[in-house]
Amino acid sequence: MLTIRSAESSDRQALASFLAQNFLSEPSMRAIFAVPAGLPPGALPFGALQVWFVAALSVWTSGAPNQAIIAQQDDRIVGAIILSGREKLSLAVAWGWFWTICLGCGLKVVFRSLMAEWQRRDSWPRNKPIIIEFVAILAEHRGRGIASELFAEAHKQGTEFWLETTLDQNIGIFERIGYRVVSDHSALGCRHFAMMFSKN
Repeated sequence: MLTIRSAESSDRQALASFLAQNFLSEPSMRAIFAVPAGLPPGALPFGALQVWFVAALSVWTSGAPNQAIIAQQDDRIVGAIILSGREKLSLAVAWGWFWTICLGCGLKVVFRSLMAEWQRRDSWPRNKPIIIEFVAILAEHRGRGIASELFAEAHKQGTEFWLETTLDQNIGIFERIGYRVVSDHSALGCRHFAMMFSKN
């Protein structure tokens, strides 16, 4: 039986592992870790990517509207959506993010993560919608409506939402849920399509 629920702090390690597995070959993550084009997904170290997601989840689950919503089947995470309100972080949360990534991934990855954020900022809408940071569904569970259920739950948190994708094939998926492309831009040399959803 499928359960959709908010992730708890006890889910953080399993969720980080799930996200790392699903984003090993994603272009923007490969850019953050400076993996040269043409190298296989295994060229991005899974352990380091998992540490990156642990640090990121500490930020993205630091309180509403920042949260992770997971789809779980038989005690296994099969889907997740991560929301961010882009609120200012406390010094403790920001410092924890910095040191976790610095020690687990290296200072270069900290720097490239911050560069990617700064380069994305110009494309962010001024009205501060809730940002969908990451969406992932296990390959063997795709096509079963799990993404629609996750988005439906996420859309209860506000009226306007914004996301980015680096993959052309994702545009049609998000359009079926009600998102529309509003711009495209580059961060760390990686093309991103920005998409918006509004209940209004």
